[in-house]
Amino acid sequence: KESAPYLTVIVTGEDNQPPSAPTELKADAADLPVGEAWLSWTTPKDQGDAGTAGFVVSVDGKDVPRYLIPDAKEAGEKVRMRLRDLGLTAGAKVKVSVKAIDGAGNADDQLARTRNRVVFFVGTNA
Repeated sequence: KESAPYLTVIVTGEDNQPPSAPTELKADAADLPVGEAWLSWTTPKDQGDAGTAGFVVSVDGKDVPRYLIPDAKEAGEKVRMRLRDLGLTAGAKVKVSVKAIDGAGNADDQLARTRNRVVFFVGTNA
């Protein structure tokens, strides 16, 4: 007799704690086409059990499309993202913020607003 495929689900306690804010947020527009930039940051540790799962990135207060945002890595590992397809003007000064979200959907908006912002000028290379 054949067995049907199955999935094992392990349920843990409730996670109400958001991840810490990503650290070492940096921007670099060198060696990229006009209007693009590289962003990098360090994946934070989640304060609960779910683990850091992803990020929300905004540029000048507008959310960046999900397809541009990389998945979270292990806590302490660097994440690198290429800002493109946003219609940014070469030489424009932009404000970028990044907040982490854990597997339970927790995010700390206050940390993202106060500790996790970088201002830089968009690349002008042709």
